[in-house]
Amino acid sequence: MLIRLVAAAVVAATVLLLIWAICRSTGRTMPRMAWPLVIAASMFGYAVYDEYSWASRMRAGLPERVVTVGQGSGASPFSPWTYLVPRTERLSVIDRATIRHHPDRPALRLVEVVLLERARSTLRVNEIIDCAGKRHAVLAIEPVFGADGLPNEADWHALPDEAPRLRVACAVG
Repeated sequence: MLIRLVAAAVVAATVLLLIWAICRSTGRTMPRMAWPLVIAASMFGYAVYDEYSWASRMRAGLPERVVTVGQGSGASPFSPWTYLVPRTERLSVIDRATIRHHPDRPALRLVEVVLLERARSTLRVNEIIDCAGKRHAVLAIEPVFGADGLPNEADWHALPDEAPRLRVACAVG
């Protein structure tokens, strides 16, 4: 939060200095009442840019082996424009290098889903994906597996054929 405030102040100071330099070089003066408006508009513009570009900047910073499998949008009363154009606040990603498969059940994949959220801590969730049954279940912190290789007391949820997490997990051989 502090970094974003400092960045907004730097952007405002930069815009203010550019306008001052343009006014100085043209021999014009800017009205005194315009200075606070320029500062406010530049800080507001940076805040909106920062909110709406978060997801694309986050994706750009991830390695190529990490694939986005879901995203969530949201709105806030503190940013009323987000009710008109929602911003992406959450991303779910899977690192293809961490996908593991069961040696006796080739249709099962153990996947670590990383949940990224704007201005929150990153969470890691282990899921088991059944490629043949097109379903998935979130695993407990310390899952107990039965003799059949499936987790005991798993809460299975169906996945549609075009589900990104199914496509990504089942593409790994």
